[in-house]
Amino acid sequence: MTSDGARAEVLAAVRAALRFPLHQGADGATAAAAPPSAVPAPEHADHEALTRLFCSELEALGGSARTVHDPKACAADIKDTMQRQSLRSIAVQSSRLALAVGGCLRDCEVLRADELDRSELAAVDCSLLEAGALLAESGSAVIITRGEGDRMLPYLPQTCFIVCEAHNVRAGMNDEALLCIADAAQAGARGEALIMTGPSRTADIEKILVLGAHGPGFVRALIMAQGQPT
Repeated sequence: MTSDGARAEVLAAVRAALRFPLHQGADGATAAAAPPSAVPAPEHADHEALTRLFCSELEALGGSARTVHDPKACAADIKDTMQRQSLRSIAVQSSRLALAVGGCLRDCEVLRADELDRSELAAVDCSLLEAGALLAESGSAVIITRGEGDRMLPYLPQTCFIVCEAHNVRAGMNDEALLCIADAAQAGARGEALIMTGPSRTADIEKILVLGAHGPGFVRALIMAQGQPT
């Protein structure tokens, strides 16, 4: 198979997974059809069990996770972790939930990632990201980033905090988990979606496991019962 053929096959598989089929216009050109409108995800029969499974899977990968009540409690946990690791600065993704948590942080340098260039981001101790979905079966987070600063945030700081509302914990990579990507595409958002599964790791060098080789060496997920401070 040629490289062009392989690329077309991969893109077709992505479109099928996201349910964005191709349609042919009057001029004969093909384009992606509009994504379906997102509908509220049904309540899972045992949502607490999914949350426990996610925490367990992430911890098995070398990360850590816990449930908290709201952004204030989330910020308190982040601040405690930063103090224990002697970290002083944190760059925040320009998303609703991440900014809400960042606004509750005190006694540390809080920066907006979309206002920093690459060298400035590399000098920041921590990143704060919002997950559109958490995948319980693999301990993974689906993250949508917009703009250069936000897009570099998952890779440059060595300590990463991920925040997510509890109702966005999903069993695995299913239709519910892809709703956040479909919503962003439908809104015409520019950026990228990525799946983060625990701390960055490699064993390429003499079969020795090294954390933080291509991204953060420490990942902590905080799952909030509600997304507004009380």
